[in-house]
Amino acid sequence: MRFHDARRSSFAPPKPARRPSSSEARVQIQVVDRPIKVGIVTPCFWKGGAEQWIKDICRHVKHPVELTDLVVLRSKDASIQEIRKAGASWRVRIGSGHVADLAENCDVVLTWGTDIALRWSPNTHARLVFACHFDASNAWNESLLRKSFRADAFVACSPEALKAIPKRFEKKTIVITNGVDTSRLKTELSKEQAKKSFGIDPRKSVLGFVGRTSHEKGPEISLAAIRQLPDSWTLLVAGDDRRNVWGSSKELDDRIVPLGFCSDVARLYRAMDVVIVPSAQEGFGYVIAEAWSAGVPVVSDLVGVAKLQPSFVTRIHAALHKNMTPHQQKTARVRMLRQDLAGAVMRAQKFDVAEPKEFVDRELSCDVFGQRWTDFLKSSVSWRES
Repeated sequence: MRFHDARRSSFAPPKPARRPSSSEARVQIQVVDRPIKVGIVTPCFWKGGAEQWIKDICRHVKHPVELTDLVVLRSKDASIQEIRKAGASWRVRIGSGHVADLAENCDVVLTWGTDIALRWSPNTHARLVFACHFDASNAWNESLLRKSFRADAFVACSPEALKAIPKRFEKKTIVITNGVDTSRLKTELSKEQAKKSFGIDPRKSVLGFVGRTSHEKGPEISLAAIRQLPDSWTLLVAGDDRRNVWGSSKELDDRIVPLGFCSDVARLYRAMDVVIVPSAQEGFGYVIAEAWSAGVPVVSDLVGVAKLQPSFVTRIHAALHKNMTPHQQKTARVRMLRQDLAGAVMRAQKFDVAEPKEFVDRELSCDVFGQRWTDFLKSSVSWRES
């Protein structure tokens, strides 16, 4: 089975993500202009990277692709209002009982983080596409991929996510890198005005952390960084803090500004002098790409999209590997907290942000993302003919 390479702008014999043997036959892709109905099955709908991908699919794919249905498997995680804002014209349904309806009435069903492929029949009308949003260090998600052998195609959101997809699926795997909605990152506010809007003295330097405070995002490393930095620095944090990481650091109360969820990301990034992304793992890493687009220097390990352009980040050690024992992981985390985080932040502050911004505009914009997904989904009619 072969696919159109969605990274190209015109249709041609498809090219898989990994190089095939010379003996493999090439298949010409047939493209139709009729509407292609696409449904999405998601395990949940939080405010994370996969949910941003769903919103971007909805907003940026083009004719003849039509997003018709969204099924959220776990109702307790679903914010119906947020989902409906993401896609005004689609039907939103809760629970696994609706998956069969999508399978029969859609041309393509996209999913991530679910095991619905185990119940997928080769005779099902809809083609099933498994989108991979995680890197190879996530053992639980890797096990889901192994169970998804009935999927018609696999799409990795970055070259890093590609490594998580088992090699036996290579002939039906491509990479479509996630996109950044650069229009959301534009603001007329000056840096001083943005800082004031969050109650921060504009003379202060601001270190930013964006994301939930789950262990793999490394919020403790951000706390260690602000402890090492002089009092002229403030930590501005946005995202879900279910673990109460920021509230439990009483001695830093006057140096931490916790916002919770912040929808005005342009103002948020404009207020930051440096963004720290101390994640142990990232499939794509929206925060890194958004910071590049917003013209803010980034401190991170080489995770997710940072591996595309290692020179665009000031590196710290934050990544953990799945082959580490629990003791090795604990030791590694202690070592991470003791590294020279303040030095990395100070070096990053001097970084020239022009080139990363140009790279995002050229390679990672949502216009590019939307066209790649549109081209890929338009080619779906011919998948099973190969």
